[in-house]
Amino acid sequence: MTLPPPTPGERMALALSRRLGPGRVIVGAASAIPITAVLYAKDVLGMAIDWVCSGTGFVNPRPQQLWPSSTQFEYRDGATSVLPYHEIATLFERGFDYTFFGGLEVDGAGRLNTTVTSSGAMGPGPAGLPVGMARARNVLIFMTRHHRRALVDKVSHVTGKPSGNVRAIITPKAEFDMGGERPTLVRVLSGTAAEIAEDTGFDYATSDGCLDQPVTDDELAALRAIDRGGMLR
Repeated sequence: MTLPPPTPGERMALALSRRLGPGRVIVGAASAIPITAVLYAKDVLGMAIDWVCSGTGFVNPRPQQLWPSSTQFEYRDGATSVLPYHEIATLFERGFDYTFFGGLEVDGAGRLNTTVTSSGAMGPGPAGLPVGMARARNVLIFMTRHHRRALVDKVSHVTGKPSGNVRAIITPKAEFDMGGERPTLVRVLSGTAAEIAEDTGFDYATSDGCLDQPVTDDELAALRAIDRGGMLR
């Protein structure tokens, strides 16, 4: 049986899952895509991950279905424990292994704007972004839109400034590695490399390897077994 093709959110979740490794992962609000990535990395890729919903303190939830935000009470289902607020604060102070952030704008240096753009578009504000950027050993940026107003040459406002810890920028169209002096396009998630160049406002290099790596039916079936309610579809 042929599965319906992967959606942009499903492609992003798979790309994010490949960027994770063993350790403690903090997941914030508006996080259906990162949560799917974490559960895929744990259940399918077999990574030894402990993950925490930062707004509620739920540890390693096993939800019956996915929900839009990790702050929702439904993520208490199957949680192995619940951290009180002071322990969450201590966790942030000591540092952790991985976290995810999105925003209104991101530039080629990995700086994020979640505050306001030059055109007046308003974001949710800083929340845990400045602390998370400072304390996480590995930051994965996910942008749910890919165009020149989102992937910019220089953000209008620096809400979150990386400290050499941004590892990748993932969008519905592309996966950029952040290990060099500038971003490197390493995977085309949808469309073409030419379309990505047209829609990207920052300068980047392009990998010499194979950019087009289609999602397999096995990967997609395993992902949809986690996202039983179709949150990403």
